[in-house]
Amino acid sequence: MALTERRFRPILDAQKCINCKLCWENCPDSAVVLKGGLVTGFDLARCKGCGICAKVCPPRIVAITMEPELKGPFCG
Repeated sequence: MALTERRFRPILDAQKCINCKLCWENCPDSAVVLKGGLVTGFDLARCKGCGICAKVCPPRIVAITMEPELKGPFCG
């Protein structure tokens, strides 16, 4: 899938994140960015918008949500 086909992108709420790193461990595209051992965001150049990161984020935390992509051929 080309990156222009991404329909959703992950959004991190850093204040909710407990740095369990489940998103980093499960991302098939290595798009989760770690700095100093902490999850700091996503490399959208690598992300395909699959949503695995949001699915594995602990349900009581919900630090990652998927939002519609604002650019690309499938938008608006």
